[in-house]
Amino acid sequence: QQQQQHQQQQQQGSQQPNPQSQKQDRENNQKRKHDKEQDKPRKQETRPSKTTPAPYFAPEGTPCGLEICQLAGPGAPSLYVQEHSDGAGHRMANILNGMAGAAKNKMNFGGVVAVPNTKTEQGSDFRRLVNGMFGKGASRQLFFRSNRTKTRSLEYFKVQHHPAFAAEYKDLKKMEAERESFNTSSNIFLPSPNGITVSGYFPAALQSGMRKRLLDMPVKFAGDRVTVGFHVRRGDLKENDFRATKDEYYYKLAERIRQQWPTADMHLWSSTKNIEAFADKPLWKSSDFDGFRDRGLQVHLDDDDLLEPWAHLARAHIFVMSQSSFSYVPAALNPNCVLHPGTAGASVPENWVDAAEAVHNPKSFDGKLAKCISRVWD
Repeated sequence: QQQQQHQQQQQQGSQQPNPQSQKQDRENNQKRKHDKEQDKPRKQETRPSKTTPAPYFAPEGTPCGLEICQLAGPGAPSLYVQEHSDGAGHRMANILNGMAGAAKNKMNFGGVVAVPNTKTEQGSDFRRLVNGMFGKGASRQLFFRSNRTKTRSLEYFKVQHHPAFAAEYKDLKKMEAERESFNTSSNIFLPSPNGITVSGYFPAALQSGMRKRLLDMPVKFAGDRVTVGFHVRRGDLKENDFRATKDEYYYKLAERIRQQWPTADMHLWSSTKNIEAFADKPLWKSSDFDGFRDRGLQVHLDDDDLLEPWAHLARAHIFVMSQSSFSYVPAALNPNCVLHPGTAGASVPENWVDAAEAVHNPKSFDGKLAKCISRVWD
């Protein structure tokens, strides 16, 4: 029995870990891991480092000097807004609202704190679009970088930095309440001027200044008839999205308009393209618009230059909006007749007509539309 116990003790002892052996195993594992990491393909370095040239930092800029920016005159405070990072409509709407908010409060429009991505979700070059809207080189005056923006884009550092802000606001009404306290030539930052209404902030003179370059563009409209422009939002929306208003709604409006102006020249703008992130998964096709073609509308899809639909929709005698920021831009600039989808609230300009009435109260709708058109067409 003693001999058997002795043998068991020897076996147990041989199973105890050897510290020296454990250390060697760890070193071998670390070496194998290191060799494996070295064999991996290296990603291209995009962040400034000790081995790449330091980015060029453009100096601090001065407020936008465009005529549309300097409506309040020398010495007035300047208002700045934030650039959105999504579609062209939302980005441009925020700029127009910023300009309108500045003019209403007797301020100049200083510019826009830029995002590094100058392309919209749909792939449009937004700087090019801004230059088309406000004039050659306008984007260099309007856009500023911020050192608070985290980015690896070296191009972003070449944009002038915004002047120091004397105050920053999250709420339009609070800024307006404190407007009288602003010092001469101070710079005020209001990222999103939510609460701006076309009826309260877009007087005719401001509209005229904003749409000035759109008036210089050629249009496809006939010159001797009532012209109608439809914007039908599709593109990145699924068919069951509430913002993808049903075709029948637009068919009804076309029918009511034709009853009063049988020869009206009707055009429709839309898109079949999804956002760039899902460009290979389109949700719509050209044949989805055949119902409009059958009703005599000329259909324009996927324009390369987004100023073209905006120029038409801002100048049409009748502009039929969709539930979209892209529609808001020409609606804010159209002084003729705008048919809104019933979601604009109570405070709308006198030239805006609730298009939802065409369905539930067509007689009232016809009267309001006829009165509106009488202002711009004999």
